[in-house]
Amino acid sequence: MDLEYLFNELPETIQELHKKVDLLFDLVGKLNKCHDDISAPMDVDQVADFLKLAVRTIYDKVYKRQLPVYKKGKNLYFYKEELYGYIASGKLKTHEELKREADIYMKVKN
Repeated sequence: MDLEYLFNELPETIQELHKKVDLLFDLVGKLNKCHDDISAPMDVDQVADFLKLAVRTIYDKVYKRQLPVYKKGKNLYFYKEELYGYIASGKLKTHEELKREADIYMKVKN
């Protein structure tokens, strides 16, 4: 191994490392911003925009206790994480899932 050869490559190697470190800082910053967006409470207008529903519909769903909501005084607060759960709870089962459940039910019933 030629040490002089390695020494000559040192500036290029350091420059490459700087680029990679800068890229990592950018990615960590984006991850933090994404986490902040998810953990920050949302108001009714933001939720209506997020769920693509009318504000009146949001209030109606809150009244019927269909949406996960927090109330402080007269203000309503929602969290994106919980709204994702609300959306996921409306998943329709596939034919295969329904068939599997029917088979299990028939085995238990007999």
